[in-house]
Amino acid sequence: MVAPTGEQYLGMFGGRHLAKGAEDRWFQADSTGEKPPAHDHHGAATLSGQLFVHGGWQSENRKAEAVLADIWSYSMETRSWTQHIPAGKSPSARFMPGVAAVRYHGVETMAVFAGETLPGSTKHTTLNDVWVFDPAEASWTELFPRTCDLIPTDLLGPYDRSLQDRWGHCSCDGDHAGREVRHGISQVSVCP
Repeated sequence: MVAPTGEQYLGMFGGRHLAKGAEDRWFQADSTGEKPPAHDHHGAATLSGQLFVHGGWQSENRKAEAVLADIWSYSMETRSWTQHIPAGKSPSARFMPGVAAVRYHGVETMAVFAGETLPGSTKHTTLNDVWVFDPAEASWTELFPRTCDLIPTDLLGPYDRSLQDRWGHCSCDGDHAGREVRHGISQVSVCP
């Protein structure tokens, strides 16, 4: 992330630490006002010099209420956190999502792909949807809906079933727009 002074930093949420690469040191970033609750297994991306954090766990409880769907951003300029309350439809609560800053229709957004939810085993809680969040509009756009729980077993393809059970593999044929997710390996594919 880039500070208003032009200095570059590597941010880490889960203690609010920053690394200043030129000086080879970590330091705790100051913050004022409301702060996000503790998160674990969240996703993060930098947009417009701010660190955005989405989802994760807030406790080791293996129940649905332990998983978060919130969005917070940390500003290097104001040294403060902002909670973003989206209007309209939003992605389900999740942990371990793939998150990246992307341009969508010319706007800098945060893309969220897949992850997991609770309660249940990986085999039944793996997600494969894709969403983008526009911070300026405080709105989500769903690009691809979740299909893992909708795909008949006979469409899972010629993969080793023991690996599918272990990794939560979910794939589909061209009739399902060719989306797939492999838990631990974020991937979007297009079937021929």
